[in-house]
Amino acid sequence: MKKAILLLTITALVSGISYSQLKSANHIIGGSIGFSSYNSNAILGANYEYQLPQANTGLFAVGGVTRYWSFGEKLAENQGEIAYTNFAIGGQLNYNFNLIGSGKLVPFVGVVLGYNNVSTKYTSFNGKDLIGYDQTYKSGLFMWGQGGMRYFVNKKFAAAVRLGLGNFDLSTVEFGLDYRF
Repeated sequence: MKKAILLLTITALVSGISYSQLKSANHIIGGSIGFSSYNSNAILGANYEYQLPQANTGLFAVGGVTRYWSFGEKLAENQGEIAYTNFAIGGQLNYNFNLIGSGKLVPFVGVVLGYNNVSTKYTSFNGKDLIGYDQTYKSGLFMWGQGGMRYFVNKKFAAAVRLGLGNFDLSTVEFGLDYRF
């Protein structure tokens, strides 16, 4: 009985060891689903990070992001509707606070710079052209700040939460799963 208790104690201690600390040259790739403050349509995303050498209590990481989302709005006086489809691609620079607690929880802050391609489709309800309607969203460069955290459930996988704030109504909250290799 004492051996069983000792074995369980050792197992509990070993399982609590900081196995999930990010290290230099680690790669992280993951998908996310999120929501914008502008509308309730889902934003689908993919993220990639490459961890640079240790810098004080954390690691800088460089990588890329992609996002896809679409939404529509009705035009004034029920003339028709306009639908927007967005595909954004960009680069990111993050700082992962790596040396906190057991290492399972890794908060981060960063910045993203990229290009958002907007496709617009007009639909007229009365058969008339929608000439002169000022398009609200246009393609162009975007920048946003982001912050969040990863919780490593094992050595390879982490649940992630990201908060973003920037132009193109990219004030978002996103949830995802990241894979470290």
